[in-house]
Amino acid sequence: MFRIFSADKNVISLASAFLRINIVSYAVWGVVVALSMCLNGVGDTMIPMVTNLTTMLGLQIGLAYVLSRYTSLGMYGIRWAVVSGIVARGVIYTAYYHHGRWLSKKV
Repeated sequence: MFRIFSADKNVISLASAFLRINIVSYAVWGVVVALSMCLNGVGDTMIPMVTNLTTMLGLQIGLAYVLSRYTSLGMYGIRWAVVSGIVARGVIYTAYYHHGRWLSKKV
């Protein structure tokens, strides 16, 4: 698939590795989007906003810096940081959804 864009073997290898890492987040992304839209739809918009801000700004950026600089992961650490943020959002949304507090929101 990547040969459409480049014939360079290094680019193809790097893109393939990035895609394999990102596949982990694809499994969770559907749950994240569905639950965040569910919460937004019932009027509970504060939890999705705070969750997105903290996982993107705090977790993903912080982990991307640490994993890329201070571990052997290098640039792959950036992709793992993004995946970690998505998985964290999935866990938070699922826990909040099952808690049921959103059921009491009035629109």
